[in-house]
Amino acid sequence: MRQTNLLKRAMSVALGLVLGASALLAQNITVTGTVTDVQNEPLVGASVLQSGTTNGTMTDVDGNFTLSVPKGAELEISSIGFTTLKLKAEPNMKVALPEDVEMLNETVVVGYGVQKRESLTSSISQIRSEDIGMTKSPDAVTALQGKVPGLMITQNTGKPGDFANSISIRGYGAPMVVVDGVVRSSTKITRQPFWSGMEAWGMSESDISYSNDLSVLNEINPDDIESISVLKDASATIYGLGAENGVILITTKKGQIKKPTVNVSAMLNLSQPVVPRNVESWTSFMKWENAMSDVAKMSHRFSDDVIAAYESGDPNYIYTDWYDAVYKKVAVNQQYNISLTGGNETVDYYIGGNFTDDNSILKSSNYGYNRYSFNANVGIRLTKDLSARYTTTFRQSTTLNP
Repeated sequence: MRQTNLLKRAMSVALGLVLGASALLAQNITVTGTVTDVQNEPLVGASVLQSGTTNGTMTDVDGNFTLSVPKGAELEISSIGFTTLKLKAEPNMKVALPEDVEMLNETVVVGYGVQKRESLTSSISQIRSEDIGMTKSPDAVTALQGKVPGLMITQNTGKPGDFANSISIRGYGAPMVVVDGVVRSSTKITRQPFWSGMEAWGMSESDISYSNDLSVLNEINPDDIESISVLKDASATIYGLGAENGVILITTKKGQIKKPTVNVSAMLNLSQPVVPRNVESWTSFMKWENAMSDVAKMSHRFSDDVIAAYESGDPNYIYTDWYDAVYKKVAVNQQYNISLTGGNETVDYYIGGNFTDDNSILKSSNYGYNRYSFNANVGIRLTKDLSARYTTTFRQSTTLNP
């Protein structure tokens, strides 16, 4: 009788768990939908997020999305350049995001002038200092990565001070760089290597190629940048030769009419090897190697005497762990910025200083990079219709190479 009661209780508990799980599952719904603009064009990469959580997804190339959320949940749907909407989750949704009016009224640097974003007819992307500051990095190239559509950046090395980054707009090649209206990228001439037989391919020793040297981007302090505009089409032709692949326009910070303001920031970055190495001892490796040889019916690679010599600490059999001998556990990188901004109706000023120290994950002291930079921008209103501006930049950098 007691066993029968226990069995009934167990079945009741199991049934209760099943019903409870079913109730929980019934509280979730699968939301499918499409996100477009007001002209019914699909928005690619729009964010669909459950409010107050990290549960979210992004729209595909057709603006479609699928997300599982609790019934009655609120969704936040947003995209760059559009107003964020908060809507109640429904099984089937079609959302049209209106354009951000405030962003449309912003001015965008275009060649040698500015336009309102709403009146732009060219393909131009712009990011502000707030967007650049979201990613703390020692150079402007890394700060740009992933923030401008069509701008492809490839980091070719991780060595400190060796900014061997490849930059291309829409895959056509390196763009021109213009800082505060002055072309700062130089034309790099590369002569093709000549070897016997090149004539058969219609080539000669005099064949040369032209590209833009973008090293100036590596030396600019990201904290001194006010905005970056990327000209991708015919709007870049105003700069002539060298701008056929597009133009990156950098506008540095200027003074503002306000009380003197001091901004100080510090960044401490810890880096380590991407793949941590957690392995057994050398003697364990040798024993496992011999065990694998037994499975394959092959002769042992390590004799029992050799293994015993390593285990006993024989000075003639010392194993060197080259991974630990070469790599640091953690490399410490640091960056400090200080700036002074202010001005009145007559004079405005911006003064900024930076120190960057970038260390390698290698234990060798022959790798490293540090930079001191100073930037000043002073504007004076001489008359109602005449003003003057003075800009100066100083940089001193040291790169250690073996």
